[in-house]
Amino acid sequence: MTRESAESVPEYVVVTTTVVLRRDSDGVLESLVFRRRDEDAEGPGLWTIAGGKMSRKDWGRQRKTKSHPIWEGGLRRAAAREIKEEGGFDVPPDTLRLLEDGDVIFIRKSGTPTLVLTYWTLLAAESTVQLGREMTDYAWLKEKDLGKYAFIGDVADHVRRAMSACDEELRVNSEKAEAHMARAR
Repeated sequence: MTRESAESVPEYVVVTTTVVLRRDSDGVLESLVFRRRDEDAEGPGLWTIAGGKMSRKDWGRQRKTKSHPIWEGGLRRAAAREIKEEGGFDVPPDTLRLLEDGDVIFIRKSGTPTLVLTYWTLLAAESTVQLGREMTDYAWLKEKDLGKYAFIGDVADHVRRAMSACDEELRVNSEKAEAHMARAR
């Protein structure tokens, strides 16, 4: 990259978001959503999913390669940290799945380009939400209820696609299990 082209690349922010899913007593998927503070610069008072800026601490341990050092898993660590900060419970980073086409770029009101990578996870057990200081409320929503809430950006679409991906993963895993059992007979 030439010096001239390097100067034309704007600085940007990296954000991770996560659609946190659970199944209700009838097996219907619900997504955890949060209401942003009215004072927030971006999307004041709107509903969102867990997420925030990646920090240097999220990078983790450096690994050297022949050409340059690398850090692995930092985006998932950032996403898990944000779930903890905003929802008050732990989600292991290795349970987070990258949402297909869940990468977007938007320009903040400040003019800063922001790259957003969205993950999804299905909670294996009941988790008690302990609302973090950055949010004012939370709700568990079924897909049919998403239209009743005002969301920041394309969050509602990401929730719908995460629910679809979760159901598809369950279907595929069930088919694999049935095929395995049929071979074992």
